[in-house]
Amino acid sequence: MCKYVLSDDEALYHAKIRAFRASLHSTDHADKFQVCVAMRDELLEQQTELEWLFACIEEVMLQECPQYKETKSCSHSRDEDAKQWARFVDVV
Repeated sequence: MCKYVLSDDEALYHAKIRAFRASLHSTDHADKFQVCVAMRDELLEQQTELEWLFACIEEVMLQECPQYKETKSCSHSRDEDAKQWARFVDVV
């Protein structure tokens, strides 16, 4: 039988999810919504920080890598590669 082994990041995410669920289980019903709001706000803050990092990294790529700049402006990339770049750029 083949077992899937979680990467360190995946294991960390699963641990965070379990901890969040446990915090909800240990919270009074009246306060659960506030715990959810706090988690939402924390995740949105992390997303904002990551989007800022993506924008900064892309700016460096545009300045320092002529091939990246050319590839971004052209559509002659391989389909899979183009999807990856689109995913990267769309985060910004």
